[in-house]
Amino acid sequence: MQTLSDEYANERSASGFYEELTNQIRLLGKSCLADVKYGVDFARVVEAYSNNQSYVYRTGEVFRTKIFGQIAPIFAGTNISARGNHFMGKPGNSIAPIYDGTRVKDVLVVEVPTSCNSALGSLFNNQIATLNDVRGADEIEEQTEGKIYRVRECMRNFVGDDSTEKKMIVIHMGCKYGRPPSTGVEVGRKKRTYVDSGDISGVGSNTSETEIRLGAFYDPRLNEDYRGPLFRLKMDRLVQQDVRAEDGELVAPWLLYQALKPGVLILADCSLHVFLIKDKAFTRKIYQINAHNIRILDGSDSAPIPRLVPSIPDNTLLSIHQMESAASDGNSTDVNFEAAEKFRARSDFVDIGSGKRKANKNERVKHAYLV
Repeated sequence: MQTLSDEYANERSASGFYEELTNQIRLLGKSCLADVKYGVDFARVVEAYSNNQSYVYRTGEVFRTKIFGQIAPIFAGTNISARGNHFMGKPGNSIAPIYDGTRVKDVLVVEVPTSCNSALGSLFNNQIATLNDVRGADEIEEQTEGKIYRVRECMRNFVGDDSTEKKMIVIHMGCKYGRPPSTGVEVGRKKRTYVDSGDISGVGSNTSETEIRLGAFYDPRLNEDYRGPLFRLKMDRLVQQDVRAEDGELVAPWLLYQALKPGVLILADCSLHVFLIKDKAFTRKIYQINAHNIRILDGSDSAPIPRLVPSIPDNTLLSIHQMESAASDGNSTDVNFEAAEKFRARSDFVDIGSGKRKANKNERVKHAYLV
């Protein structure tokens, strides 16, 4: 299934957008994953106490690299929702709710841009090749030492594609929820509106107008799919991610489902990690790419990611305490979210990712890469 329409993809080509994007990626040089070589430009560091792995440049600095790509559809693994990548538990068992401190992340899967020129396609595939080199070196070491892991790579294919050659890159965004500090980080930006709930149990009970900025925390129910007994937050709030639109402005977290919809082209500043997790019968080895900031380079004419309230299977065991607690603190599915709807509607940032073509596209691409 094609992510973009032929018309939209052809317009990217005809306008010279792909050619300019190719030039700008090349200008990134060694700061881009496509142009570095594992074992030459960067290397592995193993933590003594956990055997987890991180990566550094030969100079000893933390390895941070830029990854570009087109956001793939949700059936490829892209997941932007209030639930994020949280595992609820197996059907028939008690659900695992999202409490304060639960690590929840949105996941982006990126693919080669639709109908792009061969040079840009090669640059994208070079990113895949670098990640393959990382895994390949570990695989040789594991075979030599007789170690066996259940491996989850940071690359994948579409569901049903059983080929061994991975074609897409999996990127994890920052933690979706977190505890606000006593004082926030002051960053001067254009002022917009958000909800500062104070007490999550009363949406709109304590609101203020302030700027959308890095370091800001918001009422999690500004996400329309934050409903139902899965969500058990008390003190944690929705975190402002460093995601910027084509004009450089921050994207409000409740608009990410639209800003980062399938087909959108992004450039992400990332780090690479490997986590070893011991279970009873085996050890899992998980390769994970974490995005520290994301720039949107071009929109898309695909539909936004659906905002679906997580459903609890009929045979899932839900304790009486969980049911009563969900209803009492306003997290039940029949809660009136009218107040949150009003605050969302007041945001002046509702047209992000609309797919509308804008003037001076190539000039904007240059700016996006060089800031």
